[in-house]
Amino acid sequence: MCGICGRLNFDNQEKIRTELILSMTRSMAHRGPDAEGYHIEGPIGLGHRRLSIIDLSQGQQPLSNETGDVWIVFNGEIYNYPELRHFLVQRNHVFRTQSDTEVIVHLYEEKGMDCLSLLDGMFAFAIWDARKSQLFIARDRLGKKPVYYYAGTRFFSFASELKALVADPEIPRDIDSQALFHYLRYGYVPTPYSIYRGIQKLEPGHYLLVDAQGKLTSAPYWQLRFTEDLPLDEKQISEEVRGLIYQAVEKRLISEVPLGAFLSGGIDSSLVVGIMASLLERPVKTFTIGFQEAAYNETRDAEIIASRFHTDHHTDFVKADTIEDLLPSLVSQFDEPFSDASAIPTYYVSRFAREHVTVALSGDGGDEVFAGYLRYLDDRRDTFFTSLPTAVRRDLIGGLAQVLPEGARGKRYFAYIAQEAIGRYRTKIGVFPDSELRRLLTPEFQLQLDSNAPIDPLEMAYRSQNSASSLARMQYSDIKTYLLDDILVKVDRMSMLNSLEVRAPLLDYRLVEYAARIPSELHRRDGRGKYILRRAFSDLLPERTIDKAKQGFGVPLELWFRGSLSSFAQESLLGAALDGLEMIEPRAVAKILDDHQSGRRDISPLLWNLLNLVYWKKLAMAPSKLMLV
Repeated sequence: MCGICGRLNFDNQEKIRTELILSMTRSMAHRGPDAEGYHIEGPIGLGHRRLSIIDLSQGQQPLSNETGDVWIVFNGEIYNYPELRHFLVQRNHVFRTQSDTEVIVHLYEEKGMDCLSLLDGMFAFAIWDARKSQLFIARDRLGKKPVYYYAGTRFFSFASELKALVADPEIPRDIDSQALFHYLRYGYVPTPYSIYRGIQKLEPGHYLLVDAQGKLTSAPYWQLRFTEDLPLDEKQISEEVRGLIYQAVEKRLISEVPLGAFLSGGIDSSLVVGIMASLLERPVKTFTIGFQEAAYNETRDAEIIASRFHTDHHTDFVKADTIEDLLPSLVSQFDEPFSDASAIPTYYVSRFAREHVTVALSGDGGDEVFAGYLRYLDDRRDTFFTSLPTAVRRDLIGGLAQVLPEGARGKRYFAYIAQEAIGRYRTKIGVFPDSELRRLLTPEFQLQLDSNAPIDPLEMAYRSQNSASSLARMQYSDIKTYLLDDILVKVDRMSMLNSLEVRAPLLDYRLVEYAARIPSELHRRDGRGKYILRRAFSDLLPERTIDKAKQGFGVPLELWFRGSLSSFAQESLLGAALDGLEMIEPRAVAKILDDHQSGRRDISPLLWNLLNLVYWKKLAMAPSKLMLV
């Protein structure tokens, strides 16, 4: 895996400074500890940090075609590059390396922007075409690899990480109030927002063209649709799913460096390890992270799978007394506020795995693609709520919720029922419910939001699938938001912080497209999700794993904030800690902290959200003060 960056000046006479490109690349040295490179030619500068996985002795970037008028910087892996290379050689293209990067260059020469439809992998790349004076940037279909960009009046810049962009002092760092609102609501900043106004994330499955005059054109080259149009044939579908997953795992085993797998003991990572064991001649190196708190410890389930498939298994544990020291590093790596606490075990398992391997396969994506989340099981009840007449649901039940005093029995449930379907789903997955947000934010900040209402990417995704089933709408929304901006961001940043490449077979785009055609009845059955996935691998995995209830990558925040992290939370969230966050009501924060530590309710996710925001503010405000706009 790698880090890419670059800048295009719109004034052809304004040259790129070498020092600028180097400062951008060196801010991402963790993404590519093996090599650094840059190409500067007049108004264009490209930078690259390399983590060597394929063609270790060659393949340095930036890399060009034979004539030197097409240059690329690339982050990711193209799994079908041998087949593409064979096709291109037959078309008389001449190769100097064995790398997948060079395949993209020649494929672009052959197909232009249509090259994207032929690439199978995870990728983010930028191609400078000197013949057209045009920058061509693209991101993989599901957004596994990141691209941030800034389009100013004088120049355009892009990078794999936000820190590389703001290494350029000419790029402003004003906080986007809408992005901040979304962070508080969801625990991450959703695409296309970034925490800084004017800096955006390229959407997955999209390309971006930038010409020498600064004209930007962005468009999708791939779109996912949940059609659920397959015949209701369990046997046929389970066989197809099994075959596609085997293919997805096998193609991700290509590597010239040591390779292993994350193993949680759940069905997703277990089936990936089981398939790897059947395909590799040597024992699979597997890595598990556990907690000392028994209710959150899954190491026994992982050990059962490791024993079944005779893996070379490694286990380590997260200790609560390390979190205070670790938090600043995590916050710094994400560049913008991010509060999924499972980043902690993800960091530790990545660091642990990197001691033994350079590439690891994971089970990420299985819950979104095969409907594994517990929240998907409430669908039928919520469909009934939606069918209620508006006068009953919104006016009668909603009115009752409003008149009940705070803390009264049933108040929150009535408020939940009164919402539209998207509101109820937002309540399930959000960190701060809207009722809590209203108490947390100052009246002035709420007025600012009301005058410029934030566009909610979750709501846009949900409403775009109105013709699909309610389950499909939830799956699609999660793939376009939660998976994209939480799960994949978490894994990318934590693995890259440790210079580890992580591959996700269950997010193979052909598998995802097929799963979107599976009828809802085969995703859920008998009060459980992943029905068809369980059936497809019932002979490979032990019954305990097949029947195991969804647990998730849980973190014992509830216990930590009432124990070892209690004083730390108070010191970090009260008093002067909120200076610079004028949109937050200090009394509301104090109430949240007291409610949790007194045991009245578990609201540890809210505390973790605020704690990450406060630490991000500390880091972001140095050396210059941020403006809220």
